[in-house]
Amino acid sequence: MLVKHRAIVLHAIPYGDNSKVLKCFTDNLGLQSYLVNGVNNKKGVLKPSMVMPLTQLNIVAYSKGKGALERIKEAQLSSNYQTISIDPIRNALAIFVAEILGKVCHEEHANFEMYEFLINQLNTLDNPESKLGFYHINFLIELSSFLGFKPSLPNHEVFYFDMMEGTFETAKPLHAHYLSIDETDLLRGHLKGQNIKGHSQETKLSLLDKLLDYYKIQIDGFGEIKSIEILKVLF
Repeated sequence: MLVKHRAIVLHAIPYGDNSKVLKCFTDNLGLQSYLVNGVNNKKGVLKPSMVMPLTQLNIVAYSKGKGALERIKEAQLSSNYQTISIDPIRNALAIFVAEILGKVCHEEHANFEMYEFLINQLNTLDNPESKLGFYHINFLIELSSFLGFKPSLPNHEVFYFDMMEGTFETAKPLHAHYLSIDETDLLRGHLKGQNIKGHSQETKLSLLDKLLDYYKIQIDGFGEIKSIEILKVLF
Protein backbone atom coordinates (compact mmCIF):
# COMPACT_ATOMS: atom_id res chain seq x y z
CA MET A 1 0.00 0.00 0.00
CA LEU A 2 1.24 3.48 -0.89
CA VAL A 3 0.88 6.24 1.70
CA LYS A 4 1.55 9.97 1.40
CA HIS A 5 3.42 11.74 4.19
CA ARG A 6 4.86 15.12 4.99
CA ALA A 7 8.21 14.48 6.61
CA ILE A 8 11.12 16.20 8.32
CA VAL A 9 14.46 14.46 7.87
CA LEU A 10 16.21 13.90 11.20
CA HIS A 11 19.33 12.13 9.98
CA ALA A 12 20.60 9.74 7.34
CA ILE A 13 22.61 6.62 8.17
CA PRO A 14 24.88 5.13 5.45
CA TYR A 15 23.76 1.66 4.37
CA GLY A 16 25.98 -0.20 1.93
CA ASP A 17 27.82 1.58 -0.89
CA ASN A 18 25.11 3.89 -2.21
CA SER A 19 22.13 3.65 0.12
CA LYS A 20 20.96 5.31 3.30
CA VAL A 21 18.49 4.62 6.07
CA LEU A 22 16.54 7.83 6.49
CA LYS A 23 15.06 8.68 9.89
CA CYS A 24 12.11 11.03 9.47
CA PHE A 25 9.47 12.60 11.67
CA THR A 26 6.22 12.43 9.71
CA ASP A 27 2.91 14.22 10.09
CA ASN A 28 0.71 11.15 10.44
CA LEU A 29 2.97 8.31 11.66
CA GLY A 30 5.55 10.00 13.88
CA LEU A 31 9.06 8.58 13.63
CA GLN A 32 9.64 6.44 10.54
CA SER A 33 12.67 4.77 8.93
CA TYR A 34 13.08 4.45 5.16
CA LEU A 35 15.64 2.60 3.08
CA VAL A 36 16.71 4.81 0.20
CA ASN A 37 18.79 3.32 -2.62
CA GLY A 38 20.88 5.18 -5.19
CA VAL A 39 21.14 8.49 -3.30
CA ASN A 40 24.08 9.57 -5.47
CA ASN A 41 22.59 8.31 -8.74
CA LYS A 42 20.87 10.64 -11.20
CA LYS A 43 17.88 8.28 -11.31
CA GLY A 44 17.64 7.98 -7.54
CA VAL A 45 14.41 8.93 -5.79
CA LEU A 46 16.22 11.32 -3.43
CA LYS A 47 19.15 13.58 -4.25
CA PRO A 48 21.94 14.13 -1.69
CA SER A 49 20.55 17.57 -0.77
CA MET A 50 17.22 15.96 0.12
CA VAL A 51 18.63 13.77 2.89
CA MET A 52 20.21 16.61 4.86
CA PRO A 53 18.94 17.04 8.45
CA LEU A 54 15.72 19.09 8.78
CA THR A 55 14.88 18.92 5.08
CA GLN A 56 11.11 19.12 4.61
CA LEU A 57 9.74 16.56 2.15
CA ASN A 58 6.50 15.36 0.61
CA ILE A 59 6.90 11.63 0.15
CA VAL A 60 4.98 8.65 -1.15
CA ALA A 61 6.12 5.47 0.62
CA TYR A 62 5.32 1.80 0.63
CA SER A 63 3.66 0.88 3.92
CA LYS A 64 4.49 -2.53 5.42
CA GLY A 65 3.20 -1.95 8.94
CA LYS A 66 4.49 -0.59 12.24
CA GLY A 67 8.21 -1.08 12.85
CA ALA A 68 9.04 -2.13 9.28
CA LEU A 69 11.85 -0.57 7.26
CA GLU A 70 9.96 0.97 4.36
CA ARG A 71 10.94 2.38 0.99
CA ILE A 72 10.17 5.74 -0.60
CA LYS A 73 8.63 5.63 -4.06
CA GLU A 74 8.44 9.39 -4.69
CA ALA A 75 9.81 12.47 -2.94
CA GLN A 76 9.72 16.22 -3.42
CA LEU A 77 10.96 19.17 -1.41
CA SER A 78 8.06 20.82 0.38
CA SER A 79 10.12 23.81 1.49
CA ASN A 80 13.36 25.15 0.07
CA TYR A 81 15.35 26.91 2.80
CA GLN A 82 16.77 30.29 1.85
CA THR A 83 19.03 31.27 4.76
CA ILE A 84 19.73 28.24 6.96
CA SER A 85 22.49 26.89 4.73
CA ILE A 86 24.28 30.22 4.21
CA ASP A 87 23.91 31.99 7.56
CA PRO A 88 26.37 30.55 10.14
CA ILE A 89 24.13 31.34 13.14
CA ARG A 90 21.01 29.85 11.56
CA ASN A 91 23.00 26.84 10.40
CA ALA A 92 24.39 26.27 13.91
CA LEU A 93 20.88 26.53 15.38
CA ALA A 94 19.62 24.05 12.78
CA ILE A 95 22.36 21.58 13.77
CA PHE A 96 21.34 22.04 17.40
CA VAL A 97 17.65 21.46 16.62
CA ALA A 98 18.44 18.36 14.55
CA GLU A 99 20.57 16.93 17.36
CA ILE A 100 17.83 17.55 19.94
CA LEU A 101 15.17 15.94 17.74
CA GLY A 102 17.39 12.93 17.19
CA LYS A 103 17.42 12.45 20.96
CA VAL A 104 13.69 12.92 21.67
CA CYS A 105 11.82 11.54 18.63
CA HIS A 106 11.24 7.85 19.30
CA GLU A 107 7.51 7.22 19.05
CA GLU A 108 5.97 5.60 15.97
CA HIS A 109 2.57 7.20 16.20
CA ALA A 110 0.96 10.38 14.94
CA ASN A 111 1.69 13.63 16.73
CA PHE A 112 0.34 16.16 14.28
CA GLU A 113 0.55 19.08 16.73
CA MET A 114 4.25 18.43 17.32
CA TYR A 115 4.85 18.12 13.59
CA GLU A 116 3.19 21.49 12.94
CA PHE A 117 5.17 23.03 15.80
CA LEU A 118 8.43 21.82 14.24
CA ILE A 119 7.47 23.13 10.80
CA ASN A 120 6.71 26.54 12.28
CA GLN A 121 10.00 26.51 14.20
CA LEU A 122 12.00 25.66 11.08
CA ASN A 123 10.25 28.27 8.97
CA THR A 124 10.92 30.85 11.68
CA LEU A 125 14.58 29.86 11.73
CA ASP A 126 14.79 30.29 7.95
CA ASN A 127 13.00 33.67 7.97
CA PRO A 128 15.65 36.41 7.56
CA GLU A 129 13.45 38.80 9.58
CA SER A 130 13.35 36.54 12.65
CA LYS A 131 15.23 37.54 15.79
CA LEU A 132 17.20 34.56 17.04
CA GLY A 133 18.78 35.69 20.32
CA PHE A 134 16.56 33.39 22.41
CA TYR A 135 15.56 30.92 19.68
CA HIS A 136 17.35 27.89 21.19
CA ILE A 137 16.00 28.54 24.69
CA ASN A 138 12.44 29.06 23.46
CA PHE A 139 12.70 25.95 21.30
CA LEU A 140 13.65 23.76 24.26
CA ILE A 141 10.90 25.22 26.45
CA GLU A 142 8.14 24.85 23.85
CA LEU A 143 9.30 21.40 22.71
CA SER A 144 9.06 20.16 26.31
CA SER A 145 5.28 20.65 26.18
CA PHE A 146 5.02 17.89 23.56
CA LEU A 147 7.28 15.64 25.63
CA GLY A 148 5.17 16.02 28.76
CA PHE A 149 7.37 18.07 31.08
CA LYS A 150 6.94 21.75 30.20
CA PRO A 151 7.12 23.84 33.41
CA SER A 152 3.76 25.26 34.52
CA LEU A 153 3.63 28.90 35.56
CA PRO A 154 3.01 29.27 39.31
CA ASN A 155 0.29 31.52 40.68
CA HIS A 156 2.39 32.54 43.69
CA GLU A 157 5.79 34.11 44.31
CA VAL A 158 8.70 31.76 43.60
CA PHE A 159 12.48 31.99 43.49
CA TYR A 160 13.73 28.62 42.27
CA PHE A 161 12.84 26.01 39.66
CA ASP A 162 13.31 22.43 40.84
CA MET A 163 14.45 20.35 37.85
CA MET A 164 13.92 17.04 39.64
CA GLU A 165 10.26 17.76 40.32
CA GLY A 166 9.61 20.12 37.40
CA THR A 167 8.07 22.71 39.75
CA PHE A 168 8.67 26.28 40.87
CA GLU A 169 9.50 26.63 44.56
CA THR A 170 9.83 29.41 47.12
CA ALA A 171 12.62 27.67 49.04
CA LYS A 172 15.88 26.40 47.61
CA PRO A 173 15.67 22.61 46.95
CA LEU A 174 17.80 20.30 49.08
CA HIS A 175 19.61 18.91 46.02
CA ALA A 176 21.81 20.48 43.33
CA HIS A 177 19.41 20.25 40.38
CA TYR A 178 17.67 23.61 40.38
CA LEU A 179 17.78 27.00 38.67
CA SER A 180 19.22 30.01 40.45
CA ILE A 181 17.04 33.04 41.22
CA ASP A 182 18.18 34.83 38.03
CA GLU A 183 17.80 31.69 35.87
CA THR A 184 14.34 31.06 37.32
CA ASP A 185 13.31 34.66 36.63
CA LEU A 186 14.48 34.32 33.01
CA LEU A 187 12.62 31.02 32.61
CA ARG A 188 9.42 32.57 33.96
CA GLY A 189 9.79 35.43 31.50
CA HIS A 190 9.99 32.99 28.59
CA LEU A 191 6.95 31.08 29.83
CA LYS A 192 5.00 34.35 30.07
CA GLY A 193 6.08 35.38 26.56
CA GLN A 194 7.57 38.59 27.89
CA ASN A 195 10.10 40.81 26.16
CA ILE A 196 13.02 39.76 28.37
CA LYS A 197 15.63 42.38 29.20
CA GLY A 198 18.17 43.00 31.91
CA HIS A 199 19.68 39.52 32.12
CA SER A 200 23.37 38.98 31.50
CA GLN A 201 24.75 36.81 28.72
CA GLU A 202 26.12 34.55 31.46
CA THR A 203 22.59 33.98 32.79
CA LYS A 204 21.27 33.22 29.30
CA LEU A 205 23.99 30.65 28.67
CA SER A 206 23.63 29.08 32.11
CA LEU A 207 19.86 28.74 31.56
CA LEU A 208 20.56 26.97 28.28
CA ASP A 209 22.88 24.53 30.06
CA LYS A 210 20.32 23.98 32.82
CA LEU A 211 17.52 23.32 30.32
CA LEU A 212 19.64 20.60 28.72
CA ASP A 213 20.24 19.18 32.20
CA TYR A 214 16.47 19.25 32.71
CA TYR A 215 16.04 17.20 29.52
CA LYS A 216 18.64 14.71 30.78
CA ILE A 217 16.71 14.30 34.03
CA GLN A 218 13.38 13.84 32.27
CA ILE A 219 14.49 11.64 29.34
CA ASP A 220 16.45 8.43 29.90
CA GLY A 221 19.52 8.20 27.70
CA PHE A 222 19.32 11.80 26.48
CA GLY A 223 23.09 12.19 26.80
CA GLU A 224 25.26 15.12 25.76
CA ILE A 225 24.52 17.68 23.05
CA LYS A 226 27.71 18.28 21.09
CA SER A 227 26.50 21.30 19.13
CA ILE A 228 25.97 23.37 22.29
CA GLU A 229 29.61 24.51 22.30
CA ILE A 230 29.23 26.06 18.84
CA LEU A 231 26.17 28.01 20.00
CA LYS A 232 28.03 29.32 23.04
CA VAL A 233 30.73 30.73 20.79
CA LEU A 234 28.27 32.31 18.33
CA PHE A 235 25.99 33.79 21.00
